[in-house]
Amino acid sequence: YTQGTRNAGFTVTFAANGELAQIGAYAFAGGGAQTLALPASLSVVSAYAFFNNLYLENVTFGGAEQQSSLSQLWAYAFDGCAQLASAMIHAAAVPAYGLAADPEENPEAQRVSVFSGTAEGFTLYVPSALVAGFTTAVQAAGEDIIVAAIAAAGGEA
Repeated sequence: YTQGTRNAGFTVTFAANGELAQIGAYAFAGGGAQTLALPASLSVVSAYAFFNNLYLENVTFGGAEQQSSLSQLWAYAFDGCAQLASAMIHAAAVPAYGLAADPEENPEAQRVSVFSGTAEGFTLYVPSALVAGFTTAVQAAGEDIIVAAIAAAGGEA
């Protein structure tokens, strides 16, 4: 497919027991998928990894049975995903959010948006115990998005 081409009903699903650990910068930029189901093993989503996925509607990290290992969610990972209405992160902890620099080299680096340019009313669903932590991370990144408990979505994004 080519950038901006809609692939109706196209879903990208990684093997549930896969060992995908990192998605690099711009890896899926300009894709045409509508849905992404990312494996629990994924720990790093690099900057602009899904930039400008014009038809992406929802993203799920991990699942109810397997919590996401997400530890780093870099700046602008989902920038320009105009149809993205929700993301669901089945996490055990709040990841380093909106990274603009390597946290080991520059722990005080400014945090920036991860979900800029998404659909109006975009909602980030997370475990209820992490709503406050994710809200703080989102605000530190200057984002104005809704953070809600996964239960509010009926368990599905």
